[in-house]
Amino acid sequence: MTVGPLPPAVYWRRRVVVLAGVALVVVLTVWACSPGAPETSSGPHAAGTKQSSRPGAGSGSGSSTAPATGDPSPTGSPSASPTPTAGSGDGAPVDASAVPPPADDDEPAAHCGDDALTVSVRVDPRTMPAGSTPALYLTIGNGSTKACTRDIGADQQELSVKHGDTTVWSSDYCDPNHGSDVRRFDPGVHVTYRLVWDGRTASKGCKTARHALSRGSYSLDGRVGTKHAKPYPLTVT
Repeated sequence: MTVGPLPPAVYWRRRVVVLAGVALVVVLTVWACSPGAPETSSGPHAAGTKQSSRPGAGSGSGSSTAPATGDPSPTGSPSASPTPTAGSGDGAPVDASAVPPPADDDEPAAHCGDDALTVSVRVDPRTMPAGSTPALYLTIGNGSTKACTRDIGADQQELSVKHGDTTVWSSDYCDPNHGSDVRRFDPGVHVTYRLVWDGRTASKGCKTARHALSRGSYSLDGRVGTKHAKPYPLTVT
């Protein structure tokens, strides 16, 4: 091996090789960190593209099935205003996606007679202190095996509270709504309407003073046209 200092040319060659290596590393580093071309997508899931859905499509929240094929659940989030009222004719549907579609002239269906129509009512809570504001429910459905149409508009709907044979309140007395709404019901489909009642009596046209119900046993009645629901018991404590 060589001992002692080397010629100057050797040291210069070594410096050149080292500098060239450093320069190469810097160039490679800069190239690796530079941004590439942006990714693009023309498919249905491109970034920023929203996937839309229609109400009632598939299995929506608050409904066990779509209205046209099953028995919608009445437990969806109420869309009616929680403000107590003397009574509107039809309130609002509990689950808007469960409302049957309007009757279609291109797909005619027979009229839903009283024997095909199902109507039921309930109160929540069933037992309440005087002056409470309970929620009243009216459920309308098709209990037959064939599709049919029925007017379920405000002119046809009524909820009433009775004490024995005496009507102490009716949704038609103080705030009557008017209008028709013909809907197509497939077999087994039903829709539930919710109304918050202020818990006070009423007379036709609201011509007399209104007051909270006295303690006792009452019943909630409901109807759609000439089809009446089975009375639902209500207790005021």
